[in-house]
Amino acid sequence: MRQARDEFLAYRPPATGGSFTQPLDIQKLGPEGIDDGAAVVISTIGRVHAVLTATALSEEDEERSGFEAGRDDAERVVPYNPQVPIETFDLVIIDECHHSVYGAWRPVLDYFDAFTVGLTATPSRHALGFFDNNLVAQYPYERAVADGVSVGYEVYRIRTEAGEHGGEVSKSYALPARDRRTRTQRYQELREDFAPPTLPSPACGGG
Repeated sequence: MRQARDEFLAYRPPATGGSFTQPLDIQKLGPEGIDDGAAVVISTIGRVHAVLTATALSEEDEERSGFEAGRDDAERVVPYNPQVPIETFDLVIIDECHHSVYGAWRPVLDYFDAFTVGLTATPSRHALGFFDNNLVAQYPYERAVADGVSVGYEVYRIRTEAGEHGGEVSKSYALPARDRRTRTQRYQELREDFAPPTLPSPACGGG
């Protein structure tokens, strides 16, 4: 979020002679709510949910990743908030939209009556479905490398003992387990050592 704000602060629109923030105010959304005078509001989806539902969210919790906090796939309930009308925004831009446009956070995005634009480097079927497969623009990897935006890469295969022959997980090690019916996740300890089956080497046929 800080990076997005800094990009807006540094941007100088062509033919204006000034910065983007001279005619427009930019707000980094916090517990105080949305500033009516802000032309651009930058926020995490968790902070938007907290503002809509009038719930507390510390900056530390906001910055924590889903891995650190423990994944919670329960759908967020978003009742109507008269302090934040559905027409608050004209345009909602969703960065890394493959994480947020479906599942638990979708009600937050569906709340606003606004045009939505999703940005992602890894489009998923769920994300494309959310936007009705309306793919507006693409920036392919080859062009990004040619433009100097991305760095080219080469693929190397690294062989390890575990990768070639498998490994073993010792008993009493705690592993995540998810209930298929309720989607609830919990941790349980192995009662005995576990060794995943070794896949057979592919056979080569002659012609």
